[in-house]
Amino acid sequence: MWSVLDQALFAGANFVVNVLLARWLSPEAYGAYTVAFTVFLLFSTLHQGMLTEPMLVFGPGRFKDRLPAYFGTLLRGHLGVSAIGFAVLGAGALGTWAFGGPLALTVGLLAIAIAQGGILLTWLTRSMQYVTFEPQRSAVAGAIYAVLLLGGVAALYAAGVIGEVESTDVLLAVGVTGAAGLLSGLWLVRRGGLWPLPTPEAEVVREARAQHVEYGRWAVASGGLDWVAGYLPIMWLSLAGGLAEAGGLRALYNFALPAVHVFQVLGTLMVPTFVKALEGGTGRRTLGALTALAVVLAGIYGAVLLVAGAPALSLIYDGKFDAYADLMWAVALVPVGIGVVVVLLSCLRAMERPRQLFWARIVALVLTVAPLALLGGVTTARAALLTIVAISLASALAMGIDALRHLGTSGASGPDSASGDGPQSPPPASGDGAGHAHTPEATGEPRLPLHSASPIPPPEAEPWT
Repeated sequence: MWSVLDQALFAGANFVVNVLLARWLSPEAYGAYTVAFTVFLLFSTLHQGMLTEPMLVFGPGRFKDRLPAYFGTLLRGHLGVSAIGFAVLGAGALGTWAFGGPLALTVGLLAIAIAQGGILLTWLTRSMQYVTFEPQRSAVAGAIYAVLLLGGVAALYAAGVIGEVESTDVLLAVGVTGAAGLLSGLWLVRRGGLWPLPTPEAEVVREARAQHVEYGRWAVASGGLDWVAGYLPIMWLSLAGGLAEAGGLRALYNFALPAVHVFQVLGTLMVPTFVKALEGGTGRRTLGALTALAVVLAGIYGAVLLVAGAPALSLIYDGKFDAYADLMWAVALVPVGIGVVVVLLSCLRAMERPRQLFWARIVALVLTVAPLALLGGVTTARAALLTIVAISLASALAMGIDALRHLGTSGASGPDSASGDGPQSPPPASGDGAGHAHTPEATGEPRLPLHSASPIPPPEAEPWT
């Protein structure tokens, strides 16, 4: 309950702000804002893979009796990664300016270089609340974030400073997001008793570094592939079609997000469902039922978009993106692909097959991106939307073949702990949804992910929310 509220507050606030910015900003400024955040998300895979994801694995188990020192070590690591982010994204802004790129994009990259530390802080500290099984605290932080973000954007618009100069618009939009993340993250640090930072313990630092680096290598690689699968079309489009076309794509994609968020929430419930099904030998039947459910839900939502999407597009954006109304059919296909991927992703994670997830993404990208490159790339919003759908369906095909092969005709009896695929990444920790830890030592169950049951980054993490 609290985790759903937590996700709803962050995702809802970001969704509303994105719709408002699409309405208030020029297509070029909105495109620059989207591209700047997309570049930031590529860097964020390092932070997520090296800090947040391993923390969800090792925090409730290996470090459960040393959490203050462990969290302090991670917060210091956050400062180091944020410094790297400032340098890398700042260099990107400098390079964009040096090569004559759009001023709005240059300013956007510089702004995100400054703001990324605050945004990443709130992601990390929110996840800490799940390690300590206090999601209600994260939900309160979500409310703080929502009030600051929505209130800040509304105040800027009321003051008449948004919608005048493209570069200023992008700077302010990114700045408000960074400030909201920083303040909500600092609140969690204080409420968690982590300020001032706990004194470092050499043994904890050494052990955490070794475990996080070992786990993070796969996590960062997988995160990078997820970024390519989810965000390559927008980057390709911004280069080949321009920022205005990228802004149009983002405005269209907003209409797919309600369904995407529903699947994200369902994904967190599907992993334990698959674990129970695998233990009971009904994995194949459960996979079929949940896949059918995803297709039906996505189909219903798609039908609504086909009927009401075009009028809603004109109404919400005040006619600014009416030229894209004939692409609503492509938007309606997006939830279908993502819904099926969420089901298969949850199934393979329950089977503890991270290598298969990695290679499935590789196969999907080879099947889709390579032909696109030969055909000239992504130059229109239509092509970008169809690319997103194609990557999702190719991922589903690759994952589905592996899942069905492993399940066989009678279902699997449990996680694939001895599949002969070589070393596997340590599976993450889980809870029962009521605040009680489920560790392998206590229950004999495999560790499951808390936040990562979706094919795209957490909703608060991405500009697509």
